Amino acid sequence: MGKVNIKKYVLTFGIYYICAVSITSLIVILFDISLHSSVRMGLVVGVAYLVSFKFIKEQNRAPDTSEKHKLIWGSIAASFFVSLMLIVAVTYKETATDGISAFFTSSGLGDLSLAIWALFFGVIVGFYWLTFYLVYGWGAKKLAQTHAVTDDKLD
Repeated sequence: MGKVNIKKYVLTFGIYYICAVSITSLIVILFDISLHSSVRMGLVVGVAYLVSFKFIKEQNRAPDTSEKHKLIWGSIAASFFVSLMLIVAVTYKETATDGISAFFTSSGLGDLSLAIWALFFGVIVGFYWLTFYLVYGWGAKKLAQTHAVTDDKLD
């Protein structure tokens, strides 16, 4: 078993996720609909399954434990980077006239303590970690089993 370039799969996750978020955002804007924030989590899960499937197709197996952990942390970093880009874009749009400090003051976000922010961030990271752990672990194993059965039927 050769060394697998996990960065390739993390980059693939990032590109797929940016595309999925962009398409979803475009639909929201064009049709003036309001989506619950859970839709974004659905995008994360869907994109992670696409990356799992790509890994399985190319490697003919599910990720091992080390690869799974690298995929998890890389995918968390990529999804947070995309979210950060969106936050910056929305904040910039909202604060073009008033400034960033006015945005945080008027929204009440500036009133939260550092401990609350750290707790909030920890819970979010934990939720993402669990989600990716299930997709790149159990989900990938199920996909690999299905892929093996499908390949056997094709031979």
